[in-house]
Amino acid sequence: MYDVTKRLGPISRPDGSLEPHVADLKYQVTSLTMSDSLDDRVALLEREIASVRELVELEPDCKWPIQILSSLLTEMRKTVSVHSAKARLLDDECIELQEKLIAIDPLRQDRYEDRRTQLVFDRETLSIIKGGKRVPEVEFADNQP
Repeated sequence: MYDVTKRLGPISRPDGSLEPHVADLKYQVTSLTMSDSLDDRVALLEREIASVRELVELEPDCKWPIQILSSLLTEMRKTVSVHSAKARLLDDECIELQEKLIAIDPLRQDRYEDRRTQLVFDRETLSIIKGGKRVPEVEFADNQP
């Protein structure tokens, strides 16, 4: 958590005095960019993901919390090892969320399909790298006889 008063200095009270202000926890700002460590970032993401999951349960056909959940899971994905089982689970859930968004919001179907395709491509590319498999050589148009 980041205390705004550290950055802004003393904040005037309604009576106009500039007495030192003791920060109240409920007014502290949380930020993904201001966290001091990876553990803080993961803890913040886990709290936010839990909150948004509750919202998705309450409103399963609303696209906004699903989009936010997908974004948060993508951020969480950046905090885990590329080849871990947790990374695979996060990828799978993001792909499922994109499929759900396609069903809920058909007007933006192409957008969600592009995102799903990118997620699948990234996952498969990482699995190729992890396995150390050689990819067949690709011939480019300018190298052909």
